[in-house]
Amino acid sequence: MRNARLHDARHTAATVCQSWRVPLPAVMEPMGWSNAAVAKRYMHVDTELVTSVAEQVGARTTKTRRTTARKAPSCPPDQGASETETETG
Repeated sequence: MRNARLHDARHTAATVCQSWRVPLPAVMEPMGWSNAAVAKRYMHVDTELVTSVAEQVGARTTKTRRTTARKAPSCPPDQGASETETETG
């Protein structure tokens, strides 16, 4: 194992916080970062996290498409028509 540096630990800590979905301001404060650009430079996106997010989005959009694609139930022939329509046949 190579020699570990405090700087490396900051990258690891920021990345772990990101994977735990810790809000960015809560990560920035103890690290002493004043803007999100610096924080994002330290956070490394985990491929498993990206895959998980993509799967969740895919599942939700597929579910939404299925729900909206369903046909509305039709009314029985004698319901839903006005009185004049049923009288005149």
